[in-house]
Amino acid sequence: VLTAHHQADQAETVLLALLKGRGNKAVQGMRAVDQLRIRPMLEVGLDEIAAYAQQHQLQWRYDSSNASDKYDRNFIRNQLAPLMEQRFAQWAPLIARQASQWQQWQAMLDAQCEQLAPSFIVAKDDDQHFWQLEALATLTYADLIITEFGRRYGGSQHEIEALPTLQQMQVGK
Repeated sequence: VLTAHHQADQAETVLLALLKGRGNKAVQGMRAVDQLRIRPMLEVGLDEIAAYAQQHQLQWRYDSSNASDKYDRNFIRNQLAPLMEQRFAQWAPLIARQASQWQQWQAMLDAQCEQLAPSFIVAKDDDQHFWQLEALATLTYADLIITEFGRRYGGSQHEIEALPTLQQMQVGK
């Protein structure tokens, strides 16, 4: 599916994820390509798209549900975005660019975890993984890597959030 999601859509997605506390993956926003969708215009402003459409006499469909502030995204679009635009003219491009950088950081973290997993996962028992937390704790950015291991290799959100604290505890506690 090819979509027309654009820069402001990306910025709204990231802002909504931040406001809802959805975590690292969510604040990366939409990916240009994922399993089902291709979004070639994520780095293009709506004004550029509108100008192109007008120049080439193209018509687009407006979703009437976008006018309602009932949905959080629409509230951001209709209420917050105009205020942000007045105060911070480049807010949407800056947030969209940040999402792209977060995606790159996540790719780097994914590669690091793939590389580290054989050294720090002691054993797998069906769906359970046993880790060497003490060894993981010695890594630079240990909290981030331990949390990512928890996300990748199982555990509830509560357990994942507790992992960095666990690695600081003495053995047997």
